[in-house]
Amino acid sequence: MAAPEVEVSPRELSALCRQMATLLSVGVDILRALEVIREEATNPLLRDALSAVEEDLRLGKTLAEAFGAHPSIFSPLFVSMVEQGEEAGTLEENLLRLSEYYERVAGEAPSAPVVIRPDLDDLLEKIRPLFFWQAIGLGILALAVGGLWALKGAGLISEAFFGPSIFGLLGAALIAYSIIYFRYRPRGILRCAICGKLQAPGERFVPVGKGDFLCERCAELATEELRRSKEREKERKRLEELAKSLEEGGGEGGGG
Repeated sequence: MAAPEVEVSPRELSALCRQMATLLSVGVDILRALEVIREEATNPLLRDALSAVEEDLRLGKTLAEAFGAHPSIFSPLFVSMVEQGEEAGTLEENLLRLSEYYERVAGEAPSAPVVIRPDLDDLLEKIRPLFFWQAIGLGILALAVGGLWALKGAGLISEAFFGPSIFGLLGAALIAYSIIYFRYRPRGILRCAICGKLQAPGERFVPVGKGDFLCERCAELATEELRRSKEREKERKRLEELAKSLEEGGGEGGGG
Protein backbone atom coordinates (compact mmCIF):
# COMPACT_ATOMS: atom_id res chain seq x y z
CA MET A 1 0.00 0.00 0.00
CA ALA A 2 1.44 3.38 -1.03
CA ALA A 3 1.96 5.98 1.68
CA PRO A 4 0.56 9.49 1.23
CA GLU A 5 2.83 11.71 -0.85
CA VAL A 6 5.38 13.75 1.08
CA GLU A 7 5.17 17.52 0.62
CA VAL A 8 7.30 20.51 1.59
CA SER A 9 5.67 22.59 4.32
CA PRO A 10 5.73 26.42 4.58
CA ARG A 11 7.86 26.02 7.69
CA GLU A 12 10.51 24.14 5.70
CA LEU A 13 10.42 26.74 2.91
CA SER A 14 10.82 29.50 5.49
CA ALA A 15 13.87 27.77 6.97
CA LEU A 16 15.31 27.20 3.48
CA CYS A 17 15.00 30.89 2.56
CA ARG A 18 16.44 32.13 5.85
CA GLN A 19 19.37 29.70 5.72
CA MET A 20 20.16 30.67 2.13
CA ALA A 21 20.03 34.38 2.97
CA THR A 22 22.32 33.88 5.97
CA LEU A 23 24.88 31.84 4.04
CA LEU A 24 24.90 34.23 1.08
CA SER A 25 25.28 37.24 3.39
CA VAL A 26 28.56 35.86 4.77
CA GLY A 27 29.97 35.20 1.31
CA VAL A 28 29.21 31.50 0.85
CA ASP A 29 28.91 30.47 -2.81
CA ILE A 30 25.34 29.72 -3.91
CA LEU A 31 26.17 26.12 -4.87
CA ARG A 32 27.89 25.51 -1.55
CA ALA A 33 24.96 27.10 0.30
CA LEU A 34 22.48 24.80 -1.44
CA GLU A 35 24.70 21.81 -0.69
CA VAL A 36 24.84 22.65 3.02
CA ILE A 37 21.07 23.13 3.22
CA ARG A 38 20.42 19.93 1.27
CA GLU A 39 22.63 17.89 3.58
CA GLU A 40 20.76 19.21 6.62
CA ALA A 41 17.28 18.75 5.12
CA THR A 42 15.19 15.89 6.53
CA ASN A 43 12.48 16.01 3.87
CA PRO A 44 13.46 13.68 0.97
CA LEU A 45 11.34 15.64 -1.51
CA LEU A 46 13.15 18.87 -0.64
CA ARG A 47 16.55 17.14 -0.75
CA ASP A 48 15.89 15.79 -4.24
CA ALA A 49 14.66 19.17 -5.46
CA LEU A 50 17.71 21.00 -4.10
CA SER A 51 19.99 18.41 -5.70
CA ALA A 52 18.29 19.05 -9.05
CA VAL A 53 18.58 22.83 -8.52
CA GLU A 54 22.33 22.45 -7.93
CA GLU A 55 22.67 20.46 -11.15
CA ASP A 56 20.73 23.07 -13.14
CA LEU A 57 22.96 25.84 -11.77
CA ARG A 58 26.03 23.92 -12.91
CA LEU A 59 24.46 23.72 -16.37
CA GLY A 60 24.24 27.52 -16.50
CA LYS A 61 20.64 28.15 -15.52
CA THR A 62 19.69 31.00 -13.22
CA LEU A 63 18.55 30.27 -9.69
CA ALA A 64 14.99 31.30 -10.57
CA GLU A 65 14.96 28.97 -13.58
CA ALA A 66 16.30 26.12 -11.46
CA PHE A 67 13.65 26.62 -8.77
CA GLY A 68 10.96 27.12 -11.41
CA ALA A 69 11.56 23.60 -12.71
CA HIS A 70 9.86 22.30 -9.54
CA PRO A 71 6.47 24.09 -9.43
CA SER A 72 4.98 21.58 -7.01
CA ILE A 73 7.47 22.79 -4.37
CA PHE A 74 8.48 26.32 -5.36
CA SER A 75 5.43 28.41 -6.20
CA PRO A 76 5.27 31.22 -8.81
CA LEU A 77 5.58 33.69 -5.92
CA PHE A 78 8.78 32.01 -4.73
CA VAL A 79 10.28 31.94 -8.23
CA SER A 80 9.24 35.53 -8.94
CA MET A 81 10.87 36.83 -5.76
CA VAL A 82 14.10 34.94 -6.51
CA GLU A 83 14.10 36.27 -10.08
CA GLN A 84 13.60 39.85 -8.88
CA GLY A 85 16.40 39.42 -6.37
CA GLU A 86 18.80 38.10 -9.00
CA GLU A 87 18.03 40.94 -11.40
CA ALA A 88 18.16 43.74 -8.81
CA GLY A 89 21.03 42.35 -6.72
CA THR A 90 18.76 41.98 -3.67
CA LEU A 91 18.58 38.19 -3.47
CA GLU A 92 19.38 38.05 0.25
CA GLU A 93 16.69 40.62 1.09
CA ASN A 94 14.11 38.87 -1.06
CA LEU A 95 14.91 35.52 0.54
CA LEU A 96 14.39 37.07 3.98
CA ARG A 97 11.06 38.47 2.84
CA LEU A 98 10.05 35.04 1.56
CA SER A 99 11.08 33.50 4.87
CA GLU A 100 8.91 35.98 6.73
CA TYR A 101 6.02 35.32 4.36
CA TYR A 102 6.17 31.54 4.83
CA GLU A 103 6.38 32.02 8.59
CA ARG A 104 3.09 33.90 8.36
CA VAL A 105 1.60 31.14 6.22
CA ALA A 106 2.70 28.58 8.80
CA GLY A 107 1.05 30.66 11.52
CA GLU A 108 4.29 31.52 13.25
CA ALA A 109 5.64 34.85 14.44
CA PRO A 110 8.82 35.85 12.60
CA SER A 111 11.86 34.65 14.50
CA ALA A 112 13.70 37.87 13.70
CA PRO A 113 12.72 41.13 12.06
CA VAL A 114 13.52 41.51 8.39
CA VAL A 115 16.12 44.27 8.11
CA ILE A 116 16.13 46.15 4.84
CA ARG A 117 19.15 48.24 3.93
CA PRO A 118 18.29 51.90 3.28
CA ASP A 119 18.04 52.66 -0.40
CA LEU A 120 18.38 56.06 -2.08
CA ASP A 121 15.51 55.35 -4.47
CA ASP A 122 13.22 54.48 -1.54
CA LEU A 123 14.19 57.72 0.20
CA LEU A 124 13.51 59.79 -2.91
CA GLU A 125 10.13 58.14 -3.38
CA LYS A 126 9.20 58.98 0.21
CA ILE A 127 10.14 62.67 0.04
CA ARG A 128 8.95 63.30 -3.52
CA PRO A 129 5.33 64.05 -2.47
CA LEU A 130 6.61 66.60 0.05
CA PHE A 131 8.54 68.43 -2.68
CA PHE A 132 5.46 68.31 -4.89
CA TRP A 133 3.23 70.01 -2.31
CA GLN A 134 5.90 72.54 -1.38
CA ALA A 135 6.32 73.45 -5.05
CA ILE A 136 2.57 74.02 -5.34
CA GLY A 137 2.55 76.24 -2.25
CA LEU A 138 5.51 78.32 -3.40
CA GLY A 139 3.97 78.62 -6.86
CA ILE A 140 0.72 79.96 -5.39
CA LEU A 141 2.60 82.50 -3.27
CA ALA A 142 4.71 83.58 -6.25
CA LEU A 143 1.56 84.12 -8.34
CA ALA A 144 -0.05 86.10 -5.53
CA VAL A 145 2.96 88.39 -5.10
CA GLY A 146 3.34 88.78 -8.87
CA GLY A 147 -0.33 89.64 -9.24
CA LEU A 148 -0.19 92.23 -6.48
CA TRP A 149 2.94 93.74 -7.99
CA ALA A 150 1.21 93.99 -11.37
CA LEU A 151 -1.80 95.67 -9.77
CA LYS A 152 0.53 98.13 -8.05
CA GLY A 153 2.22 98.91 -11.36
CA ALA A 154 -1.17 99.54 -12.95
CA GLY A 155 -2.02 101.96 -10.18
CA LEU A 156 -4.84 99.82 -8.84
CA ILE A 157 -3.09 99.32 -5.50
CA SER A 158 -1.48 102.11 -3.53
CA GLU A 159 2.07 102.09 -2.22
CA ALA A 160 0.71 101.93 1.31
CA PHE A 161 -0.81 98.51 0.62
CA PHE A 162 2.69 97.04 0.31
CA GLY A 163 3.30 97.73 3.98
CA PRO A 164 1.56 95.74 6.72
CA SER A 165 -1.29 94.73 4.39
CA ILE A 166 0.88 92.67 2.05
CA PHE A 167 2.48 90.81 4.94
CA GLY A 168 -0.95 90.10 6.40
CA LEU A 169 -2.10 88.75 3.04
CA LEU A 170 0.98 86.56 2.66
CA GLY A 171 0.54 85.31 6.23
CA ALA A 172 -3.07 84.39 5.50
CA ALA A 173 -1.95 82.59 2.33
CA LEU A 174 0.66 80.61 4.29
CA ILE A 175 -1.93 79.62 6.89
CA ALA A 176 -4.34 78.53 4.15
CA TYR A 177 -1.58 76.52 2.46
CA SER A 178 -0.66 74.85 5.76
CA ILE A 179 -4.28 73.84 6.35
CA ILE A 180 -4.58 72.43 2.83
CA TYR A 181 -1.25 70.60 3.11
CA PHE A 182 -2.01 68.92 6.42
CA ARG A 183 -5.50 68.04 5.23
CA TYR A 184 -4.54 66.51 1.89
CA ARG A 185 -0.86 65.57 2.28
CA PRO A 186 0.11 61.96 1.51
CA ARG A 187 -0.49 59.77 4.55
CA GLY A 188 2.61 57.68 3.99
CA ILE A 189 3.81 55.39 1.25
CA LEU A 190 2.98 51.73 1.74
CA ARG A 191 5.51 48.95 1.21
CA CYS A 192 4.60 45.48 -0.01
CA ALA A 193 5.23 42.98 2.79
CA ILE A 194 6.50 40.38 0.30
CA CYS A 195 8.49 42.03 -2.49
CA GLY A 196 9.25 45.30 -0.68
CA LYS A 197 7.97 47.47 -3.53
CA LEU A 198 6.93 51.00 -2.56
CA GLN A 199 3.44 52.14 -3.45
CA ALA A 200 3.29 54.35 -6.52
CA PRO A 201 0.80 57.25 -6.66
CA GLY A 202 -2.66 55.86 -7.36
CA GLU A 203 -1.53 52.23 -7.04
CA ARG A 204 -3.80 49.92 -5.07
CA PHE A 205 -2.30 47.93 -2.19
CA VAL A 206 -4.22 45.13 -0.47
CA PRO A 207 -4.35 45.06 3.36
CA VAL A 208 -3.56 41.62 4.79
CA GLY A 209 -3.82 42.26 8.53
CA LYS A 210 -1.43 43.37 11.29
CA GLY A 211 -0.66 46.56 9.37
CA ASP A 212 0.80 44.72 6.37
CA PHE A 213 -0.04 45.39 2.72
CA LEU A 214 0.61 43.60 -0.57
CA CYS A 215 0.97 45.03 -4.05
CA GLU A 216 -1.59 43.68 -6.51
CA ARG A 217 0.92 41.36 -8.19
CA CYS A 218 2.05 39.74 -4.93
CA ALA A 219 -1.56 39.55 -3.75
CA GLU A 220 -2.47 37.59 -6.88
CA LEU A 221 0.53 35.29 -6.48
CA ALA A 222 -0.19 34.78 -2.77
CA THR A 223 -3.84 34.00 -3.53
CA GLU A 224 -2.78 31.45 -6.13
CA GLU A 225 -0.33 29.88 -3.71
CA LEU A 226 -3.01 29.67 -1.02
CA ARG A 227 -5.34 27.96 -3.50
CA ARG A 228 -2.62 25.47 -4.43
CA SER A 229 -1.89 24.84 -0.76
CA LYS A 230 -5.55 24.11 -0.04
CA GLU A 231 -5.71 21.74 -3.01
CA ARG A 232 -2.62 19.89 -1.77
CA GLU A 233 -4.10 19.64 1.72
CA LYS A 234 -7.36 18.34 0.29
CA GLU A 235 -5.50 15.74 -1.77
CA ARG A 236 -3.42 14.70 1.25
CA LYS A 237 -6.56 14.13 3.33
CA ARG A 238 -8.14 12.16 0.48
CA LEU A 239 -5.09 9.89 0.29
CA GLU A 240 -5.07 9.42 4.06
CA GLU A 241 -8.76 8.45 4.01
CA LEU A 242 -8.10 6.07 1.13
CA ALA A 243 -5.17 4.48 2.97
CA LYS A 244 -7.28 4.14 6.11
CA SER A 245 -10.16 2.50 4.22
CA LEU A 246 -7.73 0.08 2.55
CA GLU A 247 -6.27 -0.85 5.93
CA GLU A 248 -9.74 -1.43 7.38
CA GLY A 249 -10.75 -3.46 4.33
CA GLY A 250 -7.60 -5.56 4.60
CA GLY A 251 -8.25 -6.20 8.28
CA GLU A 252 -11.81 -7.33 7.64
CA GLY A 253 -10.69 -9.58 4.79
CA GLY A 254 -8.03 -11.17 6.97
CA GLY A 255 -10.54 -11.72 9.76
CA GLY A 256 -12.97 -13.42 7.37
